Amino acid sequence: MMTIFCLAFGPYAGVDSKPMASPQAAPLAVKRALPSARIPKVGRSNPPREFGLVGLPRATRFFDSPVIVVDTAVVSKAKKEDAKPTPEATHCSVDAADLDAAKVLRLLSRQTGVNLILLSATDTKITLRLADVPLIEIIKHVSAMTGMAYLKVGETFVIGKSDRLSASYPAEWKAANPEPVAAPAAPQAVIVTETYRTSYVSAAAIVTALEKLFKTDLQVAVGPTQTSPTVSAMDGSKTTGVQSTTLETSVPAETQSRQVILSGTREAVDRALALARQLDSPRAQVAISVTVHDISNDALRDLGLSWTFNGISINEKPSNFNVGTISRTGLGASASLKALEQKNAAKLMASPSISVMDGERGFVLIGNRINFPVLVGYTQNNAPIFDRQQERVGIYLQVAASVASDGTVTLNLYPQVSTITGYLEVNGASYPQVATREAQTTVRVASGESIVLGGLMRDEEVAQVDRVPILSQIPFLGELFRHRKVTKTSSQVILTVTPTIVLPETPK
Repeated sequence: MMTIFCLAFGPYAGVDSKPMASPQAAPLAVKRALPSARIPKVGRSNPPREFGLVGLPRATRFFDSPVIVVDTAVVSKAKKEDAKPTPEATHCSVDAADLDAAKVLRLLSRQTGVNLILLSATDTKITLRLADVPLIEIIKHVSAMTGMAYLKVGETFVIGKSDRLSASYPAEWKAANPEPVAAPAAPQAVIVTETYRTSYVSAAAIVTALEKLFKTDLQVAVGPTQTSPTVSAMDGSKTTGVQSTTLETSVPAETQSRQVILSGTREAVDRALALARQLDSPRAQVAISVTVHDISNDALRDLGLSWTFNGISINEKPSNFNVGTISRTGLGASASLKALEQKNAAKLMASPSISVMDGERGFVLIGNRINFPVLVGYTQNNAPIFDRQQERVGIYLQVAASVASDGTVTLNLYPQVSTITGYLEVNGASYPQVATREAQTTVRVASGESIVLGGLMRDEEVAQVDRVPILSQIPFLGELFRHRKVTKTSSQVILTVTPTIVLPETPK
């Protein structure tokens, strides 16, 4: 069910053109509605030009007939109030329940007299209730409910799909739906490219930091790799030394590059270069002095030297392959070792010094590198195939240093003391049997403070034979002219490690 009621204000609006039923009553109605009006005699002839036809308000109109009014002021006022409005300004009320949209539009057109064209067929049923709203709003609502658009062409409203409207009325569609004016393009920023060569930090580390800080306005990359020798991994089972410059290295190629490439706006590149220079600061160095002493246990016992740590004294009993404690020591231990050296009770075996960068590691090897064959397979003729391996024998100290901001040094120490006890023959190959004493610890000391590593025991049995020349060589009776003495000695290898921080020079 649908009800449409429309009220328009215009010439003769709501006034029928039927002949007056009672011409004499009309002036009375005008007089009541407009007391100041001057009412002439009503006649059938055409009124003068200054007369006008006025549609009275519904509440005061007794007759559905035009009324002749003579007063020019009233006529002017009536014309202004009775000016013809646009069709879309017509106010309507609509109450439709589950009704075809096409039927709603047809009834709107019939009741309002407005020209409506349904360009695209639709069977959509709509339900709406609108009270006293402009006709144009009703057209908007119906178009939206049916998924269509509307376009005003002259005095006609055309409703249909957007593509059909734009194709059928291109000029009107373009005028009603102008293309948005594109904002003026921002001036293109000038892109510059710079390179920065690092001095102390790897290029990959700086690139990683810049990528996190400059995510949009800067592009950074690691430059070409420059080949350089690399130090092999220094663990307890691999060969020490310097590797040849090859591409088959455990260090990634990116970390060897010292070039950073930056591309972006001038401002971004300048800020990135300033930050890169701050990050590329020199690290401190640690000069490590090492002394290696071989001291007999009897001399240590006579001197009363014991290993202490944090105020706790521990007296070590010598035994094979034992590792003692590690002690922080100052001038006391150094003086004791000097006293033992003067008595020939301690032997200074080596006194090397190395320097490592903050966060890096180094090693000291005092001994020999023994080469021995290793069986790796057989040929087709069942001939053995040997390879060569190398074993470090002697005193081997690995050390890593890290400098803290408070002037202390964290040391990772790994000493090894090894000797060859014999050879094992297997399938024609001689494998050295190595006795090793080792310890591993991490300590923190102040710059210039010494660390003593002791308790690396070594037991030796020395057989001494004294004999009388010629007589001692007589069979059976020669033993009477020989004197045998077996001496067992126990000694300790003591290492003192003294790190000293070497700060980088401040550039002038």
